[in-house]
Amino acid sequence: MKAKEILKQMSVKEKLMLTSGKDFWHLIDFEKYGIPTIMVTDGPHGLRKKVGKGMGIGDAVPSTAFPTASCSASSWDKNLLNKMGKAMGEECIAEEVSVILGPGVNMKRSPLCGRNFEYFSEDPVLAGEMGAALINGVQETGVGTSLKHFAANNQETFRMTGSSNVDERTLREYYLQPFEIAVKKSQPFTVMTAYNKVNNVQFQEHAYSYQMQNGKKHEIKAQILEMSLLNKVFSAEGNTISSITEKGRPVVIVTADKQEYNKNNNVMKATGNVNIVYKDVETLSNQAIVDLTKDNDVKRIQLIGNAKLNQSGNKISANKLDYNNISQEAIATGSVYSDIITEDNKNIKVWSDYQSYNRKANFITASGSTTIKYEDYTAKGPKVNVFSDKKTNKLNEAVFIGRSKIETKGRTIEADRISITMNPKDFKAEGNVKSVIPNVGN
Repeated sequence: MKAKEILKQMSVKEKLMLTSGKDFWHLIDFEKYGIPTIMVTDGPHGLRKKVGKGMGIGDAVPSTAFPTASCSASSWDKNLLNKMGKAMGEECIAEEVSVILGPGVNMKRSPLCGRNFEYFSEDPVLAGEMGAALINGVQETGVGTSLKHFAANNQETFRMTGSSNVDERTLREYYLQPFEIAVKKSQPFTVMTAYNKVNNVQFQEHAYSYQMQNGKKHEIKAQILEMSLLNKVFSAEGNTISSITEKGRPVVIVTADKQEYNKNNNVMKATGNVNIVYKDVETLSNQAIVDLTKDNDVKRIQLIGNAKLNQSGNKISANKLDYNNISQEAIATGSVYSDIITEDNKNIKVWSDYQSYNRKANFITASGSTTIKYEDYTAKGPKVNVFSDKKTNKLNEAVFIGRSKIETKGRTIEADRISITMNPKDFKAEGNVKSVIPNVGN
């Protein structure tokens, strides 16, 4: 079974368990998925395979002690780092180790950091390039690596409880840049999170990603966040929230059980309890597809399953709903119901198989077993157009086309064409008119 197929079958809890350990040096196995336990060992300057249980420094199998990262980076020699990685990988194979925990690409911001010798440089580009070269060398042997410590690991004192508080630009351009370079150029098998918090938040507990483009910030938060920087696809699972903001103000917010964002075509897909807020539009659905423009603005929203849309008090529900932000038109199909504000600030309700609502023209077209209810008027027919008043631009007239009927105060009128006005309230029937009046006498 392929990895992607296995992931689709696994629960959120099972996926989270994969990131934890069976013991100090083995990852958990899942027999039902055919996933064996694998062994990891400490690095990053050579294999440190522990003999026996626990994580003590002593009692390790003999192995090569390679130069520290701070020393090897001083060579500025990527080929040398690649060869060193291959040598580490060969020793891992000899000892049946699947993943070596390293290299470390954190920044040296303080001379007091107890792990500075494990990190390459105070320069993010050099650290990223050296890290990528070493990772490629190790992984060319089939052994995995673990890029660490993600992120902003600057001290050993209180490393379990401390927080590295960093402004967003510094975090993006300095602390995260070596990780970005290494991931893009080497695709490490794993990434190890840091013990410390960043801005008082544990990275491993709050999966988070963002991108700045044309002055807009695209954020994704979730319990599990999978990022393929090579394919430019981001997958989020578990209480997912994605948002696009401009100058601190939200442009669009999407919450769902699962989300996927493909940067190649600027398409967001969401499934499970999907809620979208965009300007004065709010939607609910089982599934949704959001097409974004190159400027990270909404171009189109497609809602599938129990779709609901609320725009400035006008409500539409259907099996499927397609909202085009460019044309300002919403098309709904399958058991469609809409509740629209009219000229007199009352509501007209429309049931049909198909409805189209154009916000710019404030115009509705409904067809297929169409029913309209306005106060004590109930009208039915094959198709209806609802027009707005030219002065106020509010809905004020509904015109049925085809054999239709209207019921009001016990009377039923059938005709080839029926029009209803809201202000002033009235209706008119034309073409083969037939009226049915109940018998009020004896």
